[in-house]
Amino acid sequence: MARFPGLRHHVPEPPSVGRLLDAYLQILMDAGFDDRTAAAAYTGLYYLAVGAQYPYHGVVTPAAEAPTDEQFAATARAAAVVGDATRRELQEFALDVHLDGLRQLLREQSRIS
Repeated sequence: MARFPGLRHHVPEPPSVGRLLDAYLQILMDAGFDDRTAAAAYTGLYYLAVGAQYPYHGVVTPAAEAPTDEQFAATARAAAVVGDATRRELQEFALDVHLDGLRQLLREQSRIS
């Protein structure tokens, strides 16, 4: 997808996509998430996977692109330290944060129930 942007809009999805989506949602529901949270959790994972496929101006993240305007001090600081990170490292970090948040939601939900 990164090599040919826009191509995914022209390629029909294989029949297995529906089964995979349903299986992912069922796993989340079986874990205890309500229907809305399961859908949102899947969507977050989907965004992580799809977003990781698209390069951003040749850098692994917009945060790695040093700003030309000195008023963006936070961006300059981030760019100085994240530029050597790999796309995979950043994707794994984002996935870990997402999953940790989902685990916390389940813990909170079980305390309320």
